[in-house]
Amino acid sequence: MFRWTAGGLRRLTSHTPFRFGRYVLRPLRQAVEALMLLVGLVGALMVLRLPPTLEGVLRYAYAAAFALIVLIFVLRLVNASLDQLQHRARRRELNVVAFMPWIKRVVLATIFVLGVLLIAQHLGANVHAFLAGLGIGGLAVALAAQDSLANIFGSIVIAVDQPFRLGEAVQIGPNSGVVEDIGLRSTRLRTPQRNLVTIPNKTVAAEPVVNLSRFLQRRVEQTLAFPHDTPPDEIEALVEEIRALILREPEVDPGSVLVQFTEVTPTALHVWLAYNTRDPDFPKHLRLRQRLNLALLRAVAARGLRFALPAQSVRLEGAEAARAPVRQAGQIQSP
Repeated sequence: MFRWTAGGLRRLTSHTPFRFGRYVLRPLRQAVEALMLLVGLVGALMVLRLPPTLEGVLRYAYAAAFALIVLIFVLRLVNASLDQLQHRARRRELNVVAFMPWIKRVVLATIFVLGVLLIAQHLGANVHAFLAGLGIGGLAVALAAQDSLANIFGSIVIAVDQPFRLGEAVQIGPNSGVVEDIGLRSTRLRTPQRNLVTIPNKTVAAEPVVNLSRFLQRRVEQTLAFPHDTPPDEIEALVEEIRALILREPEVDPGSVLVQFTEVTPTALHVWLAYNTRDPDFPKHLRLRQRLNLALLRAVAARGLRFALPAQSVRLEGAEAARAPVRQAGQIQSP
């Protein structure tokens, strides 16, 4: 009867993603076999005329054995379901894969403890006193392990939010690097200097996380400074030429290009430019910036222009001003 029913269920669920035969029917078959063995043992013992005391002990044993069989079936079913979830998470490359062994142990241990307590209560044990003592002991352990619990909750936040995955480049607070490991207590980053930085998960959950591997586009902003004696017509023509040079690049998003003569400062004339790249790949981004920077240098040189040099004014007073040389038009003159 069981084989016929199991075969029908297997055929009905053969086209579903959940492997019914492996994760449900196998534990169910083992539980049914154990129950049949228990029923046969009980039937054989009932034929015998045993003393009332022994019959009472066996009655408790029958109830405990039946409850244990059901509990073992539930544990195997939950374990198989968690294995299926772990397989799917690994296939989708989710962060929760790193925590699945721990999650499995916690869930199975919780079900086992609850099942044992229910069995003990059914058999007449005083479970309430045990739970009261367990609550006081748990409170003491929680107070002594606040940091550990905070790190565990931080790891749960990382698994749920998934701000990063293994192998991605991230910046967590002042630390940046490639995610090398996501553990239950901490997250490890490999920095560009090849150092290994270990960050507690409670810090990861509290700090802003910048995922450097999930750029949609990379933005470039530059300011070019020219001296005050640069003709306005040359500045205007140079702005148009720079805009054309940037738009000529196929890797640049044309809707993001901005080139404007923005400021007249006491030291220079400022031309500001900005654009976004289509590809977030960092090496391609660097090669594009190099091409455009070289093109800008050539365009400025072709027009006979020059960039403004940093200027600094120093004011001298008293005797030092009388003794100091005076710089005018690139020459040093003595008073």
